Amino acid sequence: MKKIIKMCFTITLVTMIVFSTLTISQAEPNVSGEVKRVFEYDIFDESTFGYDYVYAGIFKEFSKVNKQWTLDDFPGVEAYSVCDTWALSEKVAENYVSTGTENFHQILKFKLINNTPEGCLEAIRKLESFDFVKSANPQVHVDFDATYPNDPLSTNQNYLNMISAYSAWDETVGTMPNGDSIRVGIIDSGIASHPDLNDNVVTGYDFVNENTITTDDTLYHGTKVAGIIGAVANNSTGICGICWDVDLFPLQVLFGLDGAALDLLPEVLSYAEENDISIVNISAGGNVYLSTCEDAIDNYSGLVICAAGNEKTFIDGYPYYPACYSCDNIISVAAVGPNNCLASFSNYGSQSVDIAALGMGIYTTTNSVSYNSYYSRNGLAYHVDGTSFSAPIVTGVVALIKSIRPDLSPARIKNCILETAYPCYYLSNKVHSGGTVNAADAIDYALEEDLAGDVNQDGVVDSIDVELVRRVVAGLDTVTDITYYDAYYDGSVDAKDILVMNKYINGYQTAFLGPN
Repeated sequence: MKKIIKMCFTITLVTMIVFSTLTISQAEPNVSGEVKRVFEYDIFDESTFGYDYVYAGIFKEFSKVNKQWTLDDFPGVEAYSVCDTWALSEKVAENYVSTGTENFHQILKFKLINNTPEGCLEAIRKLESFDFVKSANPQVHVDFDATYPNDPLSTNQNYLNMISAYSAWDETVGTMPNGDSIRVGIIDSGIASHPDLNDNVVTGYDFVNENTITTDDTLYHGTKVAGIIGAVANNSTGICGICWDVDLFPLQVLFGLDGAALDLLPEVLSYAEENDISIVNISAGGNVYLSTCEDAIDNYSGLVICAAGNEKTFIDGYPYYPACYSCDNIISVAAVGPNNCLASFSNYGSQSVDIAALGMGIYTTTNSVSYNSYYSRNGLAYHVDGTSFSAPIVTGVVALIKSIRPDLSPARIKNCILETAYPCYYLSNKVHSGGTVNAADAIDYALEEDLAGDVNQDGVVDSIDVELVRRVVAGLDTVTDITYYDAYYDGSVDAKDILVMNKYINGYQTAFLGPN
């Protein structure tokens, strides 16, 4: 297992969690009758507050207007910019906002021109004078223990903060319960030799040229994907991957700028099955439907994380494959910008796209002659855009979940991802979950899931559980609640459940199988 470094950091809390530390006084209700909250701060306490930004909560009836807020909406507020940081569902708002029963839908972030205590306080007072602003607060510094890597350029990886990676790493960095690394297949252009990747890359296969030479990544596309998922962490070099303890399998199907041979998917996924690769990332696609590919994914026992595509198209009506195949084990990923709004280039569709992740300004590994970065330094590229790079963010989170809960079926892991999506107002009708991936919450959700196959509820899956399932399959026993019997997770109790339980017990399978 890779070494974990724990440090105490001071960070900026971008929420309104800490109202309990402030003095509250009530003001007049706004036009809707909801109560406005006015806060008084010891604003000069620099150990508690920062002054670069101010956050304003919007009354929910105003935040339902589907528009982008601009500084013109806030005359008199001296700021360089304003962006929507949070668009909260009522359920999530109840958990995060401690000011009463009313709920925010949006929290706006203002970058101040006058970043002094006086300038910050003036901005807060001005914002709280607007009828549609419920309250405003400055940056709040909070000390807490979390797991941080020592990789010097990891601070450039904005998506780590966006997915709460540091808190997620407190639970797992990818090491399986038996000490092995989680296995992830990257169906792409190969993975170039790179000092920040090599220790985590294992021998894969080039399905185009039919050999094991997969370092000839002339596009450097797969290399960028690989860095997001699993760049070596805590090596005091470059960046860190989302999943630290990982075996990355390059499964090469891209053969240059002409595209990818996705018709090879049946062969690729068969290889993945044979090598116990239960997670694959596909950052490629097109508009051609191939039934053989859909069948291959449907029959694959693991999870397939797909890019939704960059055609800024409504793919519920104009499908993009493999993201739009009707397979329950696909997670389709759209791209958002830093403000959690859908990226201008990203495909979308609430039926076809499951979730979103950052897809702009991605800092990741590449070759020193990268063709699509603003600059290159020590083999690292800055500013990589596309759903191709949103998908591996989700793949990295899936790998973390699988490592700590190898018993969960693909369907249950997918459910962990979607149920804990960070809600974003502007994604509510764009992606199925209505939000972006959150690693920490998804892992917490997974840890609370029941152990599939643990029929007698003793905390382990063993031969006793198999015998109990066998008796039901044979008709010797009858059960009405099949929750713990249905290890295959297909809604029935049959021989498939016995098969996957035995594979899990005997170490042949790192996770319960199942197409759902």
